[in-house]
Order: sequence, then C-alpha cells, then structure tokens
Amino acid sequence: MTTTTKCFPESPHFITKPSSSVTVREKQNVTLHCKAAGFPPPIVTWFKDGQVIEDEKRQLNKRKLEIKEIEFEDRGIYTCTAENLLGRVQLSVNVTVKGK
Repeated sequence: MTTTTKCFPESPHFITKPSSSVTVREKQNVTLHCKAAGFPPPIVTWFKDGQVIEDEKRQLNKRKLEIKEIEFEDRGIYTCTAENLLGRVQLSVNVTVKGK
C-alpha cells in the first residue's frame, strides 16, 4: 500500500525574516535573508525604495539579497515580497550606511 502526499493550497508566509533595520559601514558586504513558503511556491521579489532590483552589483536569489561593498547611495528601504495565487506578503528593511 502506498501513501500519497496531498498538497493543499497555502498562502505565502515567511520562514526567514531579516531584522527591520540594519546599519553598516561603506564597503561592507550586506546580506538580507527572506525565505518564504506556500503552495504553490511563492515568487519572491526584492525592491529598493519601491523599484524592482535588477542590478549586477546586487546578488539575488529567492532567499537572500547580497549587496557587495555597499555604498552610501545604497541606503534606503529594501522590501521582500512573496506572492502566489492565494495572496501576497511583504516585509521591509531600513538599510542605513555610515561613511568610512
């Protein structure tokens, strides 16, 4: 006898959340974690100050945003959203960059 796994629809929710604010010095590397679950699996998107992040300097994957050698201009509000057919959740991180 075999058992089958039933997958029930589940709205997105965060498993890993970054803190609500981060302060770093210029030229440091910064990693913001954001892991979400749900069914169907949610699509994770990162934004900076309301704009979708599409930048070579920032390394994106579904669970984290890495900013290499952060600069003062990189300060701002970074938002992670997770969305599937059942809903959307988001969280924001205020990143402050201090000069050298």
